[in-house]
Amino acid sequence: MRSLGILSVAVLVSCVEYELEGPGRVDVNRPDTDTVSDPPIDTEIPDTENNEPDPPNPDPPINTDPPTDVDPPSEHIDNCPDGATATLAAGVYVTSWDRTQIPGSIEAETGGWYHLYDYALSESGSSQPNESGYLRSPNGTNPDGQPHWGNCGSDWIQPDQDNSGPPPAGLRAYLGTFWLDEGTNAFTFYHYCPLYRAGQCGEFHNTGFGDGTCFTDNWNSVHFDGHGICIVLASP
Repeated sequence: MRSLGILSVAVLVSCVEYELEGPGRVDVNRPDTDTVSDPPIDTEIPDTENNEPDPPNPDPPINTDPPTDVDPPSEHIDNCPDGATATLAAGVYVTSWDRTQIPGSIEAETGGWYHLYDYALSESGSSQPNESGYLRSPNGTNPDGQPHWGNCGSDWIQPDQDNSGPPPAGLRAYLGTFWLDEGTNAFTFYHYCPLYRAGQCGEFHNTGFGDGTCFTDNWNSVHFDGHGICIVLASP
């Protein structure tokens, strides 16, 4: 009976050290080689509130600096450069007394300072010797509308061109250098005689042609038809 007790103790010790092999049984002293580590969990939350694309870069500001030339351009040109022709919405004209100013409009493809040329404003020869006029084109960039250079205060007078005979065919005369915004630009066309009667810029007044002075009832009509208008972009 003593030997049987010893055998029971030995079996008990063996059961403590080792679990019996079989379904659902593992060796408690053997490393667990069946366990595979789970991958790390991505805790970053995607941004679903702002999926709009970045706005495009704004256009650079337009350079409104005046031309760098010291003197105005040539007072006449024979040929208009390619791409510089333009048209008026409608031709306009003014007279010495009753119709001394009138509005109009002109188009420009891009904003900038432009030398403005057109065929001569005068067309009646020496019978109307004071067919002289000038323009102003006010806009948001140049509110007073005056040209960059002036030959009568801040304005540029185009003097009568045909008292000694018609100018050469195709010749364009300078009307001033103006800032024009992109698109439609309003302008006002003025007759010279009111300035002269106010005591200004007498050097443009012609007195040697009979009754054609600015104090007579001569029409001295000035026509800005725009048939040969040419706007040449000034040097920046």
